[in-house]
Amino acid sequence: ILTTGQQPRETIPFHDAVANISITSGVMQLVVLPVIPGDVISSVGFVAGSTAAVTPAHWWTVLYTATGATLIAQSADQTATAISGGSAHMLSLGTGAPYTVPAGTYALLAGVMVAAGTTPTLRGVSANAATVDSSTGLFTASLIYSATASSGLTTTAAAVPLTLAASGNLAYFGAD
Repeated sequence: ILTTGQQPRETIPFHDAVANISITSGVMQLVVLPVIPGDVISSVGFVAGSTAAVTPAHWWTVLYTATGATLIAQSADQTATAISGGSAHMLSLGTGAPYTVPAGTYALLAGVMVAAGTTPTLRGVSANAATVDSSTGLFTASLIYSATASSGLTTTAAAVPLTLAASGNLAYFGAD
């Protein structure tokens, strides 16, 4: 059972993050991050899979509300800083952080954007099945577990509200 202040928060248990999830240059990869009201989030990070970034130009992490309606915070642009394969990358969030999760909020969107000649893979789980969204009747269309948003991004996060495109790939993200 999760309790307020238990850190770090994770999208999936790390031991389940066994696949190498491909991401697209200039596109945000987002995943629902379970949270508890009262949590304080200052950083968001991911673990690169077996593929490193080649010639990264821009990359950063981000935190949005669960529907993508509000940008909460974004880390600084890491520009050409290397993203090596098989390594963790936790970035401090800037304006908007630390963020205290308000009452009634149990999920946020954590994400990363990398603009590079070759993007890194992310550790995660490849669903290899239809994306779980409103088509199953289990979830509303406003809550997609894994998604991509926007394209052609470089230094700043996409404007809100986001238009989320459901993704069958569930990447591992953590927040503290």
